[in-house]
Amino acid sequence: GLSGSVWTRDGARGLRVSRAMDTGIVWVNTMLAGYPQITLSPHKLSGTGTELGMEGMLAYLKRKSIVIATDDKAPVGWGLG
Repeated sequence: GLSGSVWTRDGARGLRVSRAMDTGIVWVNTMLAGYPQITLSPHKLSGTGTELGMEGMLAYLKRKSIVIATDDKAPVGWGLG
């Protein structure tokens, strides 16, 4: 699922139950508190992709390395083949 909440007076039980839930986010003794720093990763058929947080941003990026020579010298090994 996308999200769920656990309401309990026993903190250890709340943590145990929240770990067992197959959801992207679990609130314990609260609900719908949103923080942009927290990555949302839906489970099962609740959605696609990852949103928010650093992982959410990286999901939209395609990494590439670019090396640029800033002088007129031939690169090491140039013309030796």
